[in-house]
Amino acid sequence: MTCYDFLLTEDAAKPEIVYWAATKSKPETAVVDVDDTDKIVPVLVEACKQAPNESFWQKVRAEARKL
Repeated sequence: MTCYDFLLTEDAAKPEIVYWAATKSKPETAVVDVDDTDKIVPVLVEACKQAPNESFWQKVRAEARKL
């Protein structure tokens, strides 16, 4: 999934996508909880607007580490 793909999703689905992306490899070691998704979604939207062809998964991981 690219950042462009993420930007095309409905706003209501974005928090769920972010949570899923942050936990997809190892849910037991998730770095983002449900409450954090509300904080990180706007940051990811802006980051993805600046680099729409980059990997969405990598953006989620990078931004989640900053929380």
